[in-house]
Amino acid sequence: MNDSDLKRQFRSLRVPERQDEYWDSFPQQVLRQVRRNEIVKAPEPSLFAQFGWNTSFALGCLAACFCIWQACCGPVSHAISKEKREVRQALLHFHDNVDKVMRDEHGLHRLIEEAQ
Repeated sequence: MNDSDLKRQFRSLRVPERQDEYWDSFPQQVLRQVRRNEIVKAPEPSLFAQFGWNTSFALGCLAACFCIWQACCGPVSHAISKEKREVRQALLHFHDNVDKVMRDEHGLHRLIEEAQ
């Protein structure tokens, strides 16, 4: 079936007979249906969905704050590596200083104070 055959068939169809009252009230019926569809509200999301969105928003805010804090304060790894070196040096000198420590009822004390 081509376009001309389809058009010929549409033109041969007759419009259903309606009373004048129907055509007079038709615009009002359409307006009522349109207004009825406007009033329908979207369903509210479930509590689980709200919890999920709120949680993801909070985690996003925490991640943003962490990134800003890291950008402002500088990396923490430099401070950690500096303290690592100090701890290693203290452990290396520990064996040399063990004999200078005395323990009594008040705790550990140095027998000979280091010259400063």
